[in-house]
Amino acid sequence: MIVRGIVESIFNNQAKVRIPIFDKVYTATLGVDYDSLSIASICVPAKFSMDIKSGDLVYVLFEDNNRSKPIIVGYIFNNIDSTSSADVLDITVNNDIILTEDTSIGEVTKDNIKNLSGIDKNIQETLNVKKENVKNINNNILNIDNNIEEDNIKITDNINTINNINNNINYINNLIGKNNETIMDNTLFGQLNFAKNHLNNILEKLGNIDLDKSIEDIINDYEEKIKILEDSVHNGRTFENHTVEQNSDFTFDSNLNIDKYDTLYECIMYDSTCYRGTGKMNPVGILWHDTGCDNTALKRYVQPSKSDPNYNKLLNLIGKNNYANDWNTIEHQAGVNAWIGKLADGSIATVQALPWDYRPWGCGGGKYGSCNNGWIQFEICEDAKNNSTYFNAVYKEALKLTAYLCKKYNINPKGTVNYNGVTVPTILCHWDSYRLGVGAGHYDIYDWFPLFGKCKDLTMNDVRNDVQLLLENLNNNMLENNNSNNDYKINDNLKEKIQSIIDTHNGNWGVYVEGVSSGKNIYASKKTSFKERVVSASLIKLWVMGAVYDQIEKGNINEANVENDLYYMITISDNAACNRLIMLLGNNNRDNGLQVVNNFISNYNFSQTAINRLMLEDTGTQNYTSINDCSTFIRMLYKNELISKKASQSMLNIMKDSHRIYAGAGIPENVKFAHKTGSLINLCYGDVGIVYINEPYIICEINNGTSDGPNVLKDISKLVYDSLS
Repeated sequence: MIVRGIVESIFNNQAKVRIPIFDKVYTATLGVDYDSLSIASICVPAKFSMDIKSGDLVYVLFEDNNRSKPIIVGYIFNNIDSTSSADVLDITVNNDIILTEDTSIGEVTKDNIKNLSGIDKNIQETLNVKKENVKNINNNILNIDNNIEEDNIKITDNINTINNINNNINYINNLIGKNNETIMDNTLFGQLNFAKNHLNNILEKLGNIDLDKSIEDIINDYEEKIKILEDSVHNGRTFENHTVEQNSDFTFDSNLNIDKYDTLYECIMYDSTCYRGTGKMNPVGILWHDTGCDNTALKRYVQPSKSDPNYNKLLNLIGKNNYANDWNTIEHQAGVNAWIGKLADGSIATVQALPWDYRPWGCGGGKYGSCNNGWIQFEICEDAKNNSTYFNAVYKEALKLTAYLCKKYNINPKGTVNYNGVTVPTILCHWDSYRLGVGAGHYDIYDWFPLFGKCKDLTMNDVRNDVQLLLENLNNNMLENNNSNNDYKINDNLKEKIQSIIDTHNGNWGVYVEGVSSGKNIYASKKTSFKERVVSASLIKLWVMGAVYDQIEKGNINEANVENDLYYMITISDNAACNRLIMLLGNNNRDNGLQVVNNFISNYNFSQTAINRLMLEDTGTQNYTSINDCSTFIRMLYKNELISKKASQSMLNIMKDSHRIYAGAGIPENVKFAHKTGSLINLCYGDVGIVYINEPYIICEINNGTSDGPNVLKDISKLVYDSLS
């Protein structure tokens, strides 16, 4: 039996290899030793030249039913000083080694071992050749290498090389099979990639030798077969013993209230190697996994620690794993932040297994690093991939979890992060991380989701769009139901006091208060919803400032040339300075300048904000924003998340010098208040910013349709300050 493994660590020529389907870690010696089966041997792809590293994908050959003598197989290419090299394209197990009827691996039996190990029947039969062929293959490869390295090599001297390529092509053709409509699984896909790397390595050694037409035909045929396989994998799959119930009409309740998250449970796995050995991170994104085997039970992977005071309660909730192969062990060298699947009662839920800001050991690494550094990760328990009801349930749960985390950590679901020079989406899956060079080679979730109409283009765009829709349609009431514990008096009592003030005045009102460390918030309003687009007046200058700093960061504008206009535009709301900056952004073209600002607004997902005219320009149009966008802008500045830390701090420093009117008039002069005001006389008044007390808070006040706005904004601000300071 051959299964896939992932190299977890290398130390003193010993490789720790995790076998996901067994949830065990085996120790393998770096080298080649097929005779002494008591020692596990490891072979690595040619491109790594024995420099194996964590996250590399290898294949594990088990020589007996007890699985106590694994051999790690793949491809090996040693350098000139090495004592051996091997090509193990055809390395296999003895034909008479099979699983007995009573063999059990977890909840898997002989009848479904094929699905568990991920190897299609015809591939298994192809791989089951005699073990003694290995030595012959090694000798052939050595002969090929010797021929290639001769100084005056001729085409006629390369019969062995040509035969080797032919043999590789025939092997791949056998793997693909006669019927290309029968789709192979990820293991075959990985085998073919290894074969391709090996063949390319041989061809590179041939250098500039003129190959005759027959070899060119062989290579073209090889590449064509690879393309057929890739297209088949992309276009869909068929399964041998069951059919897939397709479901393209997916819908979900976009008004889910993620702050009332009654399907999220916490079961931190304190005994796991990951929890004990990892460190903290700054979450910048979310990475999706699926488990890749037919087991929907959360208990298979998640178990509470006996030291947990809620041990019995959690065990009853999740169910007991009777096989002791869960991930909450010192032996299991992997870990993710959460799992989605079935509880003991069969209901779908999310169980948090690591703190959200703990670095997971989930996706391995690539040549540019690893998404383990910054991306919260969760696994979805996979079923047999033929049940649309189950898929829809776990997909909705995954959307809800992702939206919850996006809101919690202010993550733009359609954003990107520059990681070690690579542009990485904030939301991605394991295969995406591999393609970008920041994860190991696993195909999840594209081996499952396209079957049910999601991610059919092999991107996560469907997921990102669904998360965005969910966030945009959250009930406004969610802002009033944050259950975070803190010392603030940001509560219903404060909200009622604010509400009683605005109810006695004409016009439309929106007042938002948030503790920036806890996220606790309240929203009081009159005829103005939290995300309603309202006339911005000079509040729009916040986004003009942001667009200018964005261009400064990109090297398109010299900060020294605009610092005065930036300062006066914000501190005294200088309209002429604002217009000069807009014209500068557009290279002296008004429309282009407005477009640059709107592009900045769009890039950072301020969906209710737009600039349509210059300051005091009479075009019959207005500029717009919302309480939601204003509070998000201030929050991102405070967390150093808008453009860059340097840019965020520079903008806040300017705002601290803003003239104290409106909300600022209700705060003592000796208390720092970074803010921006806006007004159109007798039409609208607003003030948004952050108050620096022991526990800083955001306050956003906007009023439309009354002349007494300035005094009321002052009174509300004073009420909030007196309550919280």
